[in-house]
Amino acid sequence: MSRINLIEKTCSKIIYFCNKNFLKDGICIHSPMLKLGIQDNLLLSNNLLSLYAKCCGVETARHLFDEMPHRDVVSWTSVLSAYVNNENHEEALELFNSMKISGEKPNEFTFSNVLRSCSALKNLLHGSKVHAWVIKHGFESNPISCSSLIELYSKSGFLENAVRVFNGMQIGDTLSWTSMISSFVQAGDWVRALLFFICMIKQRVYPNEYTFAKLLSACSLSGTDSGKLIHAQMIVWGVELNLVLKTALVDMYAKCREMENAVKVFSQTSEQDVKLYTTLIAGLAKHGSKDDFFRAFLELRFLGHRPNSYTLCNIIEACANLGDMRTGKQLHCYSIVSGFGEYKSVSNGLIDLYGKCRSVIDAQKLFDEMSEPNVISWNSLIHIFALNGHVKSSLSALEDMRLAGIRPDSHTMSIVLFACSKGGLVDMGVEYFHSLRELYDIKPQFYHYNLLVDLLGKDGRLEEAAGLVRSMSFCLKNVTVYKRLLCACKLHGNVILGEEMARRGLELDPFDMEFHGIIASMYDEAGRLDLGDNMRTLMKEGGLRKSLVSRLVANC
Repeated sequence: MSRINLIEKTCSKIIYFCNKNFLKDGICIHSPMLKLGIQDNLLLSNNLLSLYAKCCGVETARHLFDEMPHRDVVSWTSVLSAYVNNENHEEALELFNSMKISGEKPNEFTFSNVLRSCSALKNLLHGSKVHAWVIKHGFESNPISCSSLIELYSKSGFLENAVRVFNGMQIGDTLSWTSMISSFVQAGDWVRALLFFICMIKQRVYPNEYTFAKLLSACSLSGTDSGKLIHAQMIVWGVELNLVLKTALVDMYAKCREMENAVKVFSQTSEQDVKLYTTLIAGLAKHGSKDDFFRAFLELRFLGHRPNSYTLCNIIEACANLGDMRTGKQLHCYSIVSGFGEYKSVSNGLIDLYGKCRSVIDAQKLFDEMSEPNVISWNSLIHIFALNGHVKSSLSALEDMRLAGIRPDSHTMSIVLFACSKGGLVDMGVEYFHSLRELYDIKPQFYHYNLLVDLLGKDGRLEEAAGLVRSMSFCLKNVTVYKRLLCACKLHGNVILGEEMARRGLELDPFDMEFHGIIASMYDEAGRLDLGDNMRTLMKEGGLRKSLVSRLVANC
């Protein structure tokens, strides 16, 4: 072996070792490489790229990449990955275009990173083009690229496309099965998530910690019983309950309002990190007492952990819901001192806090101090104006938002409809509803229909509201919209229309006791007490039937 080859091999081993353990020490080898004239070695340069991306940031890595005389797919993918990990998604897509122009062929890792950027940007059009490239280069059955495609389609709301990608794979591995389970959880379809897990086990594909973590997220939607069952099954199978799984368990129990079990799992964890503390604090903030979540926050700081923006946002949200202005102002000061003052998520949370505490002036001031308010910032401002009865200011803020070049989203328009409801602006509410498609290219969702039906119903425009409900596609119909129209029928004494809405609503959920109660109340107020009593009798029988159904499901 020549002296140069020996040096190259030694340098390669040193960089590889430093890549795993000592990042800054690894960078020190770059200068000797230049002196020895071995900087053209592609393997060494690629290892250095990885080091620079981890230690010095993506800009330094990009500078090294631009100076490399020779590049391969690993070089391109390393920088792409650095951009994606640093959430520089636009730059990642630009680099991918440059890679295509250079003639370098992408691999499955390249496609995976590009698809992650498309997913983060919600750029389905570009993602579909990348999908075509995946097929062209023969990676349509590759588990790595397929998992990223599944994530792209599910996050874009095209779940069935994600299922088709999965079904097109020859052999699904743990990663792809976990991606599908995650997709169902994200869509709120916990039944399919659990069924997919059962199929996964039957196919002898073994779950990992992330599979179980996603499964526990599904259980947080379905209820505590299934969550406890999965927890018990993990113990039976001898699954090591590491920090990832302990965090998922705390999250599941907290979301199921089982805070005692959440605290128990937390207490049994020897190594508690910021993420675990944040998960517990989020649960305590929603389902515990103010003292509990604030004590956990102080304990986190006392142990030397630096709270992240997500931790802070959860505590701010809890203070907002409690109307605790004093603690909220303390958190505002802490966010500035600790360097979180520039975080949009924290500022948005504080705007919401001040608004819910009826301090509109403070909320407006904080909004005006933001350098570049995003759509969530504008939504928060519009909402707090509406919440505090400043309807004209709320609608004026919508126009300011458009003039600032920020496109209103689905949530913006639901807030605007809420503002119209608060101000009794029925015709304007109808106009805004129709502008969803015409001006903003937003497909009306069930909550838009619910708000407009409520607005029309309160104004006595019952037939117009009923026509709107009848025009809804089946997938958007929900019990809430029928409840709102039924309440309006009760208010205005229209029993005939009320009976039609009752019949349609009960077809969706015959066991909804609140719905039965509204029907009984409608009959009572119309003077038809016999029908009201009959409905209450049915409520008792319905409760028994629901109890029997629950027991049958549990015994399956």
